[in-house]
Amino acid sequence: MPKKICVFTDHPSITRGRKAMVDFMSSALRQNGHRIVIYFPSRSFWDLVLLKRRRWAKDGIEYVSLPAIPRISVLNYLLPSLFIKKDLEGYDMFLAIGGSNHAAIPFFFNKKPYTLWVATSYMDEWQAQFDPLEVSVSNIYYHFINILGPYIVHLEKKIYENAERILCISRYTKKAISARFGINSIKINILPYAVDTTIFRPLAQARPGAEKYLLSVGKVSDPRKNLSYLLEVFACLAKKVPEMRLIVVGRPRRRHTVTAKRLGISDRVIFLGNQSRERLVRLYQDAQAFVLSSNQEGLGIVLLEAMACGLCVVSTRCGGPEDIINNGENGFFAPKNDLEQFAGVVLKILEDSGLRKKVSDDAVKFIEINYSTGAWKHKIPEFLGL
Repeated sequence: MPKKICVFTDHPSITRGRKAMVDFMSSALRQNGHRIVIYFPSRSFWDLVLLKRRRWAKDGIEYVSLPAIPRISVLNYLLPSLFIKKDLEGYDMFLAIGGSNHAAIPFFFNKKPYTLWVATSYMDEWQAQFDPLEVSVSNIYYHFINILGPYIVHLEKKIYENAERILCISRYTKKAISARFGINSIKINILPYAVDTTIFRPLAQARPGAEKYLLSVGKVSDPRKNLSYLLEVFACLAKKVPEMRLIVVGRPRRRHTVTAKRLGISDRVIFLGNQSRERLVRLYQDAQAFVLSSNQEGLGIVLLEAMACGLCVVSTRCGGPEDIINNGENGFFAPKNDLEQFAGVVLKILEDSGLRKKVSDDAVKFIEINYSTGAWKHKIPEFLGL
């Protein structure tokens, strides 16, 4: 029987991955006849001042933006909890989708039974980005969160305990939630990010005249992405492959550009900033290989996209990628603390086109079978108990 489902999530501008997960799950549910209404906190200060909510529909799905304290995690879900209270009486099911479990705050405080999908814990994400010695406006916020830390952990634990179902992005995240919050792992199921392989797909044949480059994609300002280490790896590799460049998609910190200059590779490293999906697909398709140097990843969405586009990938062992890569079969692992060895793995791929093609072909098949939207879409209702 069709249900009316209330979804609460982050503002759609926050991250590409979370928005893609919301779109994927909502589309799958709608195709099964369910009515979907997606709520999220506004990021507009004037919506807060005027206590204004906005409502619209697109592609058969309704959207509602609620007044909120903008851009302050945890707090930006408290005010929507009040504004959504009356709305909640008209729904059959409640689904929270977020990076952390804070998207469930409106359901938690209004005592509604909810299902929760998460990629990480909030405190894990915060602690990885917090530098107590850094002087910046954003770091003032991190100091504020540091004071509230024990209360945030307590709230996260209560949200997990009260959830009817917990879904998470990977085995790594499942283990982390269970260990940190004492949640029985039986209660947690894995529902990974799924790649639309009609969009992220390999070229039938290489584009003529394409330049040779390695590609790295991500929120590279996040210290967990370990971009400085990747620059050092590339400096080591650049001596042996003088025609190769490194393209980094994402907004670097100033120290990264300084590091590239210090290493003498600033003319061979291209920082592109964030790119459209269409441009990103093209960058994946034309690259020689994809490199990920992270210290921590809940899954590694960019790895999935790169593999779907037929790229040979090299990643550190940092959590989520260990769900994805079968070393030497559909990709390669490289160490976090050995520049020469990491560079050696990449060099081996670049020098052996036969190996590169075999591994990339296996990667495309692996993603289609295990991580494509087609492979997962029909499973969504089952995961939600529908």
